[in-house]
Amino acid sequence: VHMPSGVVLDVQDLQVLVDSLHSRGYRVLGPTLREGALVLAEVRTLDDLPRGTGDTQAPGSYRTRDRGDEALFGFAATAQSAKPVLFPPDELLWTGTRTDTADVSAQQAMDAGKVALLGVRGCDLAAIGIQDTILAGRAAIDPHYAERRSAAFLIAVTCGTPAGTCFCASMGTGPKPGEGADLTLTELIDDAGHRFLVVPTDSQLTRRR
Repeated sequence: VHMPSGVVLDVQDLQVLVDSLHSRGYRVLGPTLREGALVLAEVRTLDDLPRGTGDTQAPGSYRTRDRGDEALFGFAATAQSAKPVLFPPDELLWTGTRTDTADVSAQQAMDAGKVALLGVRGCDLAAIGIQDTILAGRAAIDPHYAERRSAAFLIAVTCGTPAGTCFCASMGTGPKPGEGADLTLTELIDDAGHRFLVVPTDSQLTRRR
């Protein structure tokens, strides 16, 4: 996906971006509303996104709410992070078959393919950056993480509706996403319409290579 220094997209153009990622072999994961919670799941069309859904978060409390508008990213954060996508809690590394001669034939497990993460918040982006340093930025790397991360396409979104449990201002991780994403979106809804400011950025892993 090639873009100039920054462009403004309308809602239909955002669907074109999602379609473009699919056509390039990416599985697009983004925020979806499932059983009263905002969770990461596959996004094929913009109808899969939580249109008009916000959230209210406080210590020991979480619920979604109707915003009364058409915002696609009008919430603070999903109920789960991006970590299990890039660094799953369990992973098949290889399979083997033992023959009558007691030899073992091993085969590397197949990778699940390229993933594009849509709607990454600044806090998650900062967490991914720490994973990059620990798992792919030192002498002894995790080859599975490094391969999965280098193939990932990250689309960050500026957070405009922080929750009571958010900490990005004190930690310097938002609300504007920092480094590490491939594209950064800022959703705008006003009298001029519904649109997105899109700014391309350089991936941390790309710069390390």
